[in-house]
Amino acid sequence: MVNRISEEVAESNRNGLLLTMVDTVLGTNHWMFHDLDRVISSKNSYGFMYCLLSLQVRMDYDSSCAVFRKKERNHWTVLFVRFYDRMMRCFVGEGQYWEEIRCNEDTTGIDLDTTGRRWEGSIMDSKPCGYGVLYDEENRVEYEGIMFGGRKTCFGKEYYSDINKLKYVGCYYDDDRCGKGILYTRDGTIDYDGIWVNNHYASSEFNGYVISSYTESVVIPNNLFSKIDSFALSSWAFSLKQMEIGDNCFGGVRFFSLDGLKQLESIVIRKECFRIGIKEQMNGSCRIMNCPKLQSIHIGDNSFYNYHSFELKALSSLRTLHVGINCFFWVTSFSLTGMTD
Repeated sequence: MVNRISEEVAESNRNGLLLTMVDTVLGTNHWMFHDLDRVISSKNSYGFMYCLLSLQVRMDYDSSCAVFRKKERNHWTVLFVRFYDRMMRCFVGEGQYWEEIRCNEDTTGIDLDTTGRRWEGSIMDSKPCGYGVLYDEENRVEYEGIMFGGRKTCFGKEYYSDINKLKYVGCYYDDDRCGKGILYTRDGTIDYDGIWVNNHYASSEFNGYVISSYTESVVIPNNLFSKIDSFALSSWAFSLKQMEIGDNCFGGVRFFSLDGLKQLESIVIRKECFRIGIKEQMNGSCRIMNCPKLQSIHIGDNSFYNYHSFELKALSSLRTLHVGINCFFWVTSFSLTGMTD
């Protein structure tokens, strides 16, 4: 199972948090791998980020949590945490070669600095690792939950240490609130109950570089993201309804895929998008499939000019398809299937 998870993460080249009902690695085989609730984010050097969130991120202690973090030299660190008995296993490696790294669970804790802050729980390499309790300088509880490499990870609880009241309960990735979480005010009322991304509330609005599971509309201005080589949205983008891409965007993309977007209603791609020059290229695949509410597709002039395949499949609500001049000029394969209920 570890190999399957490694392949999934390596293919998408993403770091982040994966909340799942996988329990096999922890010693039982009760759970199934296909029940994935994920919070995985990636950002490349060109500033475009996919952030995958799920409405079904689990908050209860009957679920398991796995954290993926890419390490140096293309090695992955994979954590499996079972909340109800605070069990954690850590694997480092790639492909078929994995090594289990064990935390020291016999320790009574360590001092974190000279001010008196300390950690009572398991450690690895002299840093908090696993389940434990973090105390502040005045011996008050600051945090209770999972840490890895000295940073909050997976799931935990923050406290207003001066009044010993719960401040936040939920998911973390790399010391940030990330995933499902509840923030409380000092008097105990709920301030926010929902999804977090990098310590901020998740939004349904596209901010120019993040597409999340809660994004409902994407509008990309002209002349952006010329160096990205793939554009793929799948069922994790379950809130997306409209997509509009401006002129001359994503010139380097050779794989365009929209698959399983259940709420998607319209696609507008302006002119000169998804095109490399005017010469024939020996690749380029565009596919739009399994979008049951999609009603219209508009593709502007010269977009997908040197793509070799164009596939539309299982678009039962599609009523309008507009393809401009010189789109798919070099296409050798066109497929249109499953267009009616």
